[in-house]
Amino acid sequence: MADLIARAEMVVTVRHAKGWTQARLAEAAGLSQGYVSKIEAGDAELHGAALHAVADALGCLPELLAYNQPLEEVSITCLHAPSARRPLEARCDRPNIAGADTAINDTMTSTE
Repeated sequence: MADLIARAEMVVTVRHAKGWTQARLAEAAGLSQGYVSKIEAGDAELHGAALHAVADALGCLPELLAYNQPLEEVSITCLHAPSARRPLEARCDRPNIAGADTAINDTMTSTE
């Protein structure tokens, strides 16, 4: 099986849903803020142990961060985000793979 590689867009989306800065994500995942910045800019790949560390820090499965199908609409909120105060959830209105809504919603839980 091929190594999962995170999509920059998904890392940014989930990080923003938690209301976290790049520095906070980097600290929680044991990475440098510079590396997180490069990942989010698309200048570095996030895979392997680092992908799992970021996913663990964000409280989601690595497969969510590596989800490589176009998403028509995604809305994510987080219980721990100062402005949201709702459970972390995501919705994909037009998933391109069977069961994507369920897979995304099932992986988007936070227990910070």
